[in-house]
Amino acid sequence: MSFEPTVRLLDEADRTQAVTTSDHAFVWASAGTGKTHTLTLRALYLLLNAPFLFAGGEPQGKSLYSSPSRPERLLAARSVIKSLVLTTFTRKAAAEMQTRLFRYLNQIAAARDRSDLEARGDPKDLLFHEVVKIVLKNLAESEQPGGTPPFPAVSEDLAFDRLRAGAQALTELAAELQISTIHSFATSLLRRHPLEAGIPPTARFAQEDGDDQSDIDEQVVGRWWERHALGHPEIRNDLEELLQVVSVSQIRHWLKQCYYCDSILEESKKLPLEDLDEERRLVTAGQALIQALEKEDSSKLTRLRDQFKQILEDISAHRPAAWQQLCRFIQKNKRYFFADGNPTQTVQGALHALAPEHSQYFQSWLNLYLPASRLCVAKEFSSTWTIWIRLMGRFVKWLDEDAIQEMGLVTFDDMIRLAVRLLKEHPAVRRAEQRRLRALLVDEFQDTDPLQLDLFKALLQHDANSSHEVLGFFVGDTKQSIYRFRGVDVPTIEDFHERYAAHTGCRLGRSDFHLKTSFRSVKEVTQFVNHFFDRELKLAEEGAQLISHRPEPGDLPEWHLIDSDSESAGFKVDKEREFAAAETLRIIQRYLERKDCSCKDILVLVRNWKEVDALVPVLQRGGIPTISSGAKTFHRHPEVLDVLNLLIALIHPQDRLAVAALLRSPLVCLSDPEIHSLLQEIPPEDLLHSRRPLPDHLPEPVQERLGLLRELALHRREQGVELCLSDWLSRVRELVPQVLYSQPGDHEGRPIVRIDRVFETFKEASQRSVTPPLIWLLRQRDRAAQADRWDGDPGEDITLSDESVDAVRVMTIHKAKGLESRFVIVYGWTSVLLNLGEKGRGKQGSPEVISLTTGEAVSLRAYSMKWGPLVVVSPGYLKALAEEGRAAQEEAKRLAYVATTRARDGM
Repeated sequence: MSFEPTVRLLDEADRTQAVTTSDHAFVWASAGTGKTHTLTLRALYLLLNAPFLFAGGEPQGKSLYSSPSRPERLLAARSVIKSLVLTTFTRKAAAEMQTRLFRYLNQIAAARDRSDLEARGDPKDLLFHEVVKIVLKNLAESEQPGGTPPFPAVSEDLAFDRLRAGAQALTELAAELQISTIHSFATSLLRRHPLEAGIPPTARFAQEDGDDQSDIDEQVVGRWWERHALGHPEIRNDLEELLQVVSVSQIRHWLKQCYYCDSILEESKKLPLEDLDEERRLVTAGQALIQALEKEDSSKLTRLRDQFKQILEDISAHRPAAWQQLCRFIQKNKRYFFADGNPTQTVQGALHALAPEHSQYFQSWLNLYLPASRLCVAKEFSSTWTIWIRLMGRFVKWLDEDAIQEMGLVTFDDMIRLAVRLLKEHPAVRRAEQRRLRALLVDEFQDTDPLQLDLFKALLQHDANSSHEVLGFFVGDTKQSIYRFRGVDVPTIEDFHERYAAHTGCRLGRSDFHLKTSFRSVKEVTQFVNHFFDRELKLAEEGAQLISHRPEPGDLPEWHLIDSDSESAGFKVDKEREFAAAETLRIIQRYLERKDCSCKDILVLVRNWKEVDALVPVLQRGGIPTISSGAKTFHRHPEVLDVLNLLIALIHPQDRLAVAALLRSPLVCLSDPEIHSLLQEIPPEDLLHSRRPLPDHLPEPVQERLGLLRELALHRREQGVELCLSDWLSRVRELVPQVLYSQPGDHEGRPIVRIDRVFETFKEASQRSVTPPLIWLLRQRDRAAQADRWDGDPGEDITLSDESVDAVRVMTIHKAKGLESRFVIVYGWTSVLLNLGEKGRGKQGSPEVISLTTGEAVSLRAYSMKWGPLVVVSPGYLKALAEEGRAAQEEAKRLAYVATTRARDGM
């Protein structure tokens, strides 16, 4: 970022005060306003001023500037460094913050005097020089009236000498700066107190960049099912009862959801409805609708009306399974009898004629289905539901108390949850952590979820019996909060901010600062953003508009409307994505005609991975070097399938598909007739797992390669010669030469990275000993087979971020968070705004499990899941669904805001 000293910033006072405040602080930094710069300088200010700011702190910190001894200064520097924690959203952001802080410290440490520092540093970086000025003033005046002992008053030159010596000590230990993601910070807490946290010595912590979390729910449920459900007589008896109503797949699915949201258990306890008044009201409402439709002569509607009437009569007569019939009837015919479906004019008129107490049940099918299903559970499945609650209770209890011990794996959710519990249940640990901690700085505050906020609350909770107080500093922008799918909840964030004193018990004040000057975008872009998100999509608060600091002119934002009925350019009707891809290619080619524009200056943003998949091939066919991020194509790539089939064939003799695929792949490279002939002579199960002679007609390189594969397959099966897994995988990996999968135009070697990822994740999966290795391999291969069916998930492709590569970047808006580019193309703008209308929201379907917070910080936890013959809907689902729709619409605005604020020169 550039900071022109000749032009005063309208938010300059807020920037300076944010860096130097003695209060707890929230910095609301709009897009491109220098958030990272401000956060870095706040950290620098706290490090350099630690001996003056925290007079009651550790004595070593006071020696940072006063001691002539280098070892003492290093000891003081370590104390100062350990007193600061800075959390970021990603490891990349943490590394960038670490680099920036080191650069500042090194500038001071390398300067001869203040004049030399100003010559070495960026003269536009006024705030950095202001921080240095404050430290020098503290050093020079520390013994003056009102100063802080024990430092004697010194000249400015001597003050700078001491500052330089302290900065040198901090620079030497800069690698120890505690700048990390929240998960890494939580892990460090748990590692420091493993006994209190209940972490077994052999437990492995999940890796943030690893793939060992993709099927963690399956692993957890599988372990409990094998070790407890099938091994415990009482649980086995409960399962025998349940399986008469609920399928195994349904049980496992519910348990997986409980793993993510244990409130499902509490919601389930409240589900059975034994309310005679509600039963009477429901039946009366149904009878009223039937009566209103008595004169209907449509054969289909008459049949449905009579069917409905008979079910209500069966309910009144207390006939068996009548409530189940009603639930099935509502589900099957929800489009005919409900206002939110597609009722005929006759039904619409009948609904309109109903009294309000009756018509309320028919505004939505869920209005009738929710009480009907709850009454059904109470009347027809009461004993089974009691068993079900008991089974879920056992599973949730095991999750809380024993899962980590048995699994030997601390997952991402476990890290935060256990860290929160550690601090809350062990006051001595909390006090020890707080004594060494002076300040907690949080980057991307808007992306913290409720559990992470609980961790911050526990760390910042002030002890009324202590004078020590951990200072909180939060930087973020709620307009850029787009991670609801990870549990991030804007109302919870706002509640934490508004009731900060109540949450933390802090004695010091709380201040708010607003950064609005954009150093990223030209005026044409900021004006569009201000207008659009104030007039069209109300998002920004009054007075929160961006102010461009860049004087040079830029391009006006352009709208390109696609005529989806056109058949030009070879695209057929209703292929909007492909047509938009062709238009995107044309726009990119137009940008590249500029003499000052290269491919890496262009960023294309899309709403989801399907649009990445549609766009990238069009650009590549058009000769545009392209790097994508966010594509769900990992298991579709041939090298991934080849390696999976290679490993399956080496481990499992009976998998004929794997053997045939291996023979056809570049690893062996036989033609289909050659494969057929070979497998006629040697059965697939014997080809790699026996020592039968290979046919002489096979080319020598093929015989040699098959011989090597045989040795590796037999090494995994024969007693006494089995290699350890790491060595065996290394030898298998050597059989996959890079040249076989190198692609023209591939600037980053992605096929090789994909191959390595398969080997690495297979090794991790095998070492966990939760899912058998072969089962893991078959599941991964199955993901590729399901990719085009039932909207299967083929896995997110690898992301490489070599900024030097001259290629157009195509990525989802979520992946582009924190990035910027000269020219930004938002591909599929309509899909970005998909959730803004009720019709658009409905296309996404109703979520199974809802977990969010309303504006009053009231938690809403609800679910709708299939259970036996029913779709069981928890009591609060209707309210939660309405709030979920509102929250989805608000996030659609924020997604649009993030997309439009990535551009520097044009959009």
